[in-house]
Amino acid sequence: MTGIVNRRLFTEGGAVTAGQVLYELDDRTYQAQYDGAAASLKKCAGDAEAAQLRAHRSVELRKIDAVSEQDNETTIAELRQAEASVASAEAALASARVNLGFTRITSPISGRIGKSTVTREPW
Repeated sequence: MTGIVNRRLFTEGGAVTAGQVLYELDDRTYQAQYDGAAASLKKCAGDAEAAQLRAHRSVELRKIDAVSEQDNETTIAELRQAEASVASAEAALASARVNLGFTRITSPISGRIGKSTVTREPW
């Protein structure tokens, strides 16, 4: 993980507690990736819902021979593909959430912190 340090949130030589945020990195890129993954999941969920409706309709029409077996199987396969797309989008969102979380660097333990070897970008 790389990034630009926006803020250092501790005093060098001071006491810190486990879980305390030490640094905040610029999260704009990671937030944009998260937002994109969330939007992709919404699209995939909508596509899956539409595929579910088509598959249900196709199964019912197949019962009265109003649709061919091949068309019915294709519709059901498209539903499975849409469901797989949702699962993939959920995984991408989870990954983006993890990466976004890495923009807040926390102390793993309580104790006294030394000198910072990381500096804030001087803009």
